[in-house]
Amino acid sequence: MCELDTLYVYRSGVKSVVILTPILGTNWLFGLLAVNEKMLVFEFLFVIINSLQGLLIFLFHCVGSSEVRGIEATIEET
Repeated sequence: MCELDTLYVYRSGVKSVVILTPILGTNWLFGLLAVNEKMLVFEFLFVIINSLQGLLIFLFHCVGSSEVRGIEATIEET
């Protein structure tokens, strides 16, 4: 059973990296492109994506987590 637990931890870590990298990386890509005063569009994109970052992390890691759904199902049964 130890190998299955280790595999689960690795899969969970890889899933987190795959989800968080585009969320965090895209935001700072727009931040770097917004340095020039003529790039107002990138400034708006940076602000919008930056403000949605917390919501996206909450949705993917809390609402989308199978562990949280399992705990929620247990609470609903009581």
